[in-house]
Amino acid sequence: MAESNTFAERSREWLTRRARSLVLLALCAVLTDIRAAHTNRIVPDAHCCDHLFYRSMAFNFFTVTRPELDNPARFKTGLYADPYLSGFMHRENRFNRQPPYCYRIVTPLLARAINAVTGASIEDSFYAITVIALTLATFFVALTVHTLSRSFALAIVAAVAYTRFDAAFHFNLWDFLLTDPLAHVFVALSIYLMLTERVLAAVAVSLLGVFNRETQLLVLPCCVLIQLFARRPLLPVVAGSTAVVAVYFAFRAVVPVPIDTYSLASTFHGVPAPAVAVEWLLYTFGVLLISTLVRLPTRLSNVALLPILIGACLSTLVSTDWNRALVTGAPVALVVSFGVRPNSLLAAALALVPGLLFIESTYWPLTNRFALLGATALNEIAFMLVMSRTQQRRGAQRASVFTES
Repeated sequence: MAESNTFAERSREWLTRRARSLVLLALCAVLTDIRAAHTNRIVPDAHCCDHLFYRSMAFNFFTVTRPELDNPARFKTGLYADPYLSGFMHRENRFNRQPPYCYRIVTPLLARAINAVTGASIEDSFYAITVIALTLATFFVALTVHTLSRSFALAIVAAVAYTRFDAAFHFNLWDFLLTDPLAHVFVALSIYLMLTERVLAAVAVSLLGVFNRETQLLVLPCCVLIQLFARRPLLPVVAGSTAVVAVYFAFRAVVPVPIDTYSLASTFHGVPAPAVAVEWLLYTFGVLLISTLVRLPTRLSNVALLPILIGACLSTLVSTDWNRALVTGAPVALVVSFGVRPNSLLAAALALVPGLLFIESTYWPLTNRFALLGATALNEIAFMLVMSRTQQRRGAQRASVFTES
């Protein structure tokens, strides 16, 4: 009878978790659709530049089947006259063999598969990937927060906040033929897998993710740190991570590139001044920068995610789109900020404040930034004090009960 009750309880718990997951997924789909409805799509042939490479690769990566999409002379890109870009971009590579784009094959080939199977245009195929990918990225961020915090409210705030990152949503829904949306999915999914003790699965996801965008490599040191901090066997994760890196660079070595001058040296454009770097961080993360820094030490697993944040910051040194580079770290900022487990109603309310302020600042950008940063700092002090005092009080109560018994 007891076993039957236990099974029934576990079944109800499983159904409850699945129901909440489905609600979160539906919410994330609605949030993404709202952003998509308010974002106009580009006309690919009228704009430059990254999407021209990916669209060409969809048809011309293995064999050239759409040569008109592979001819730089058809487009007034200005790429090859730019002092910075001309250091690693060459007309001879055309659009289907230009590093680093030609190493990012998952999104273009998936779009081509959708185009071939459904008959949809290649533009609609890319757009479908973008909308679905952004929905899934938001879902995995929210699911991770819910798993860690056990708070549906924190998960919802995290989901809404993620969709307010313009570099992740507005930009990709506008320029919809990019690899960024799937890259966000792979990173968010990997974080969820790592923090739910499925580190080898995160390594396996990375094996696919690196062929969509090399930012997935940032996940691998996180996998090693998670294992190290949890005192679980390191060898399988280290071996798997090493294999992912080896396979990726082996692939890069065999892709034929007519003129290959792409490297970290050729894409490095200098270290920004400290004031500029801080401005970039505040523009991208807003008040979440404070909540991330304050709440980072609350879990050891948060520290294990630092390579993604640090890597996102360092990638601005070799990218002209610093906002797109930094937003790779958005899932980490949200998981660290809202993946806390409040120990009182007051703490739960205070835990929500940075997310609400961040969302507010994206709707009313003229709100005084320093006022928001100051309010967030005061909130974080209050949050940590409430969490600490509640924990001390409960510890004292447990000690009192133990002494009395």
